[in-house]
Amino acid sequence: MSQDTFVIKRDPVRALRDALEATPEGIAGHAKVVARSPGVMYNKFSDADERYEVTVREALALSRSADTLVFAEAVAEQFGGVFVPLPLAAPTQFDLQEAFGDVQIEVGKVFAAHKLARADGVVTPQEFAEIEDQAYDAVATLLRLVAEIQATVRPLPPLQVVPQADERAA
Repeated sequence: MSQDTFVIKRDPVRALRDALEATPEGIAGHAKVVARSPGVMYNKFSDADERYEVTVREALALSRSADTLVFAEAVAEQFGGVFVPLPLAAPTQFDLQEAFGDVQIEVGKVFAAHKLARADGVVTPQEFAEIEDQAYDAVATLLRLVAEIQATVRPLPPLQVVPQADERAA
């Protein structure tokens, strides 16, 4: 049995479509970002007409416009990975503490999903998919923490040898 037997992966374009529809502007409002009419943009997200397709460049521009990472996250899922945005600046101590707390929360969700799935003694494929989704979220959160910690790393200055007082007198 392959490792992908029970894995339900999000379609990146559908995930982006859902995210755009959830914004106040909707798909029509974001169409201007990629110089498309609302009608063409709806067609690009439709499964009904294969002549229209969202390009990667359009998906990236639309993702930025909607301030969402779902497209990148879903692409990473297609390859069995997770998308981890890197910090834009060195994190503060508060940022690091918050990131540690986020890791604890996400790992707790994995344990809760596992406990719920095991309650009847059998883990169904759907329950496993939920556990796996929670685990991917936990891994992504942990990797964000690692990226924040890495942003605080600074090289040590070269060690300087200072002569002792009796060496200076000689």
